[in-house]
Amino acid sequence: MKPNLEGMDPDDIQAGSDKVEVDEDTRGLDAFSYYEVVDRADSIQQMFSTLIEAHPVLDAHPELAEQAEALLESMHAFYCAAVNLMDAQSPSEDDVEENGEENSYKGNQTSE
Repeated sequence: MKPNLEGMDPDDIQAGSDKVEVDEDTRGLDAFSYYEVVDRADSIQQMFSTLIEAHPVLDAHPELAEQAEALLESMHAFYCAAVNLMDAQSPSEDDVEENGEENSYKGNQTSE
């Protein structure tokens, strides 16, 4: 399942945006599956920023720093797309009120 990011500017991708299309084939995915990819994407961004972007070699080589910046922007776009997918799977406030399904996700899921 891949979000449709074609033609989207990273600045247009924001958490909670309705712009990401969700593939209906979500067999075997539960709430934790979506959280897990968001958490891992965040961890990788933080690690890259701390270990690479802040490295003194990038200060000495601006062209390398520009590539690192572009990579971080792409990572951030991926992170936002993953958050959008996670949010798209969560029930609306109306669904929660109507069905009493707090903290549940659409599709195949495990109950807690």
